[in-house]
Amino acid sequence: MIQFSRAQAHEAAEVYQIIRDAIEEMFLNGIDQWNETYPCMDDVRADLARQELFLGRIGGVPAAVFVLNEEADEEYSDGRWQDSGGRWAVLHRFCVSPRFQRRGVGSRVLTYVETIAAQAGYTSLRLDAMVLNPFAMKLYRAHGFTPVGTAVFRDRLFCLMEKLL
Repeated sequence: MIQFSRAQAHEAAEVYQIIRDAIEEMFLNGIDQWNETYPCMDDVRADLARQELFLGRIGGVPAAVFVLNEEADEEYSDGRWQDSGGRWAVLHRFCVSPRFQRRGVGSRVLTYVETIAAQAGYTSLRLDAMVLNPFAMKLYRAHGFTPVGTAVFRDRLFCLMEKLL
């Protein structure tokens, strides 16, 4: 079982370690979605200050992190969003510690994200996934996210995706 909570400032190092470990695992799989400059510790601190960063623990061990807010990058304006009149949330910086990957943790995190978003009154979730990250693309499609366009971030092509809640 995953225990979720809003991450606290004293957990910044644990959160950042999950991100660094995930980046290393992506590199080992030929995926250069994130790097040494993004996401950085300043991003983690800003997410913590805004109380938008969530930490999932399994048996007390940090297992996954994500940010949920209403902030969409300018590039999201090119999406053909289905939920044009509702209230939407955006999922950012979602990753699972390599220690817990390939065990259904990502799917359970997404289920939790969908639940808390719906409880907060959101009518859809939006996100972007690097086109050349087959693991993320498969996970989001399996969870019912629909491609609605593309965007370029840090010279990489991303798929804009949406799920109606």
